[in-house]
Amino acid sequence: MNLFSTNKYSRQIYLSGIFLLVIGLPLSMFLMSIAQFVLLGAWLLDGNIVVKLKPVFRSPVFWVLAGVYLMHLLGLIYTTDYDYAFRDLRIKLPLLLLPLLFISSDPLEKKYFDWVLKIFIAAVITSSIISIAVYAGLIHKELHDIRDISIFISHIRLALLVCVAVTCCIYFFRIYTSAKIRILLILIIIYLISFLILLESLTGLSVLMCLATLMLYHYLFKQSRLIGVIGFVVITAMLFIGATKFYQFVFVDSIKQVTINYQQLPQKTALGNTYVHDASKHDIENGNLVWVYVCEKELDSAWNKRSRFLYSGKDEMGQYINHTLIRFLASKNLTRDAAGVNQLSNTEVRAIETGIANAKDQNLSDVGSRMHQLAWEYRQYYYNGNPSGHSVVQRFEFWKTAVYIISKHPLIGVGTGDVQKAFDVAYDETDSKLDKGNRFKSHNQYLSLAVTFGICGGIYFIFSLFFPILSLKKPSFLYSSFLLIALLSMLTEDTLETQAGVTFFAFLNVFFFTQNSKYPEMKN
Repeated sequence: MNLFSTNKYSRQIYLSGIFLLVIGLPLSMFLMSIAQFVLLGAWLLDGNIVVKLKPVFRSPVFWVLAGVYLMHLLGLIYTTDYDYAFRDLRIKLPLLLLPLLFISSDPLEKKYFDWVLKIFIAAVITSSIISIAVYAGLIHKELHDIRDISIFISHIRLALLVCVAVTCCIYFFRIYTSAKIRILLILIIIYLISFLILLESLTGLSVLMCLATLMLYHYLFKQSRLIGVIGFVVITAMLFIGATKFYQFVFVDSIKQVTINYQQLPQKTALGNTYVHDASKHDIENGNLVWVYVCEKELDSAWNKRSRFLYSGKDEMGQYINHTLIRFLASKNLTRDAAGVNQLSNTEVRAIETGIANAKDQNLSDVGSRMHQLAWEYRQYYYNGNPSGHSVVQRFEFWKTAVYIISKHPLIGVGTGDVQKAFDVAYDETDSKLDKGNRFKSHNQYLSLAVTFGICGGIYFIFSLFFPILSLKKPSFLYSSFLLIALLSMLTEDTLETQAGVTFFAFLNVFFFTQNSKYPEMKN
């Protein structure tokens, strides 16, 4: 098929729109919007609208995908907040527009399809390099967390795009036989995985681990059934052991009580001042209770002699210096007094100023420190009940609140516009300890749709995710991999609640589907 067989100029514009869109995904939300207008303009310029709409109206996949958007329109009937509803409809418009455009248009020839993937990989690498430049201080931006280095889109969205880029590299590795190209692809994959480690993206690394596991299963079963079964048992056992250790570290060991005889603790510091030993607090750092051996009078004086950040002020992350300092000293098993402060190195003083509260966390990009932080967050939540400010454990409260709302509106949900209102009311009704500024929606797309449209709406949404790929006789590696990435991302994110998330899903989902369904050579 000739790419420009229908209308030379409209088809060139259409291809340009796709190029702009894959560049915009990791680099510019504005470009994402412009690209969709370009695609729509090319579609209209091509003419033959009635002819092009016929396959759309005959396509079950289109109606299933469009059904998600149509649910949002029906949700207007029983909503009350129309400002929120219409804003939500505008954000989710790609769920209707992109399936319409791609299903009614001829798919790209393989060489142009490959160019789209190559440009996408280049755009993701560019975004990652810019993020590294921010991390290195070459681009000035105030950093409170390593994840702040992603300046164009959220770090989670960037991590997911990195995962898609890795699968694209694997796709090219399978179709190219040149040793030089394969070496280059391997280097790119190593670089992208290293970037995920730098980004401390547990989501991205977990998704890649799931993809790698499924690919390994597939490879082993292709060798022979016996090898496949043995490999399946061994790999599954290893994953089970790893998951068990992770669970033990984060959710079991982290909440163990630390027993101590408070009556035997010294009451005076070396300088003769009084210690405070607070038995009501359970915070620990590296197994050491935090709020014992505390003399704030000495801490104030000793710290102010060593730092330009006042003891009564805040660190660079906006946290109170006194709390950061006390936690850091506890992590090194140093007394929380002048003697403890004087034993800190200048590097450790600087680490405290930047907001690092545990001596083991001084490497900002250490995934291990992220796991330690997660365990600390869970302990705080377990004993205090307030997960505010902690990205992972906050989700437990979000999910619990979402389930509460669903239990009150199980059939049709709360409607398109009343989601945030429902959460605001539910947080009050359940006496949530979440701070007002942290009372967000569910951060789980499946729960979000169930809150909005009830259990039936949530089930339909899940059906819409699987129907397109199940309608294919042989799904491609790229489409299967993308769908797995999207499905996993929706467990911890409201993927369809932002412009970047909706465009990411709506575009790649229908793009890979249409290429896969119409061209056998895409079935790699």
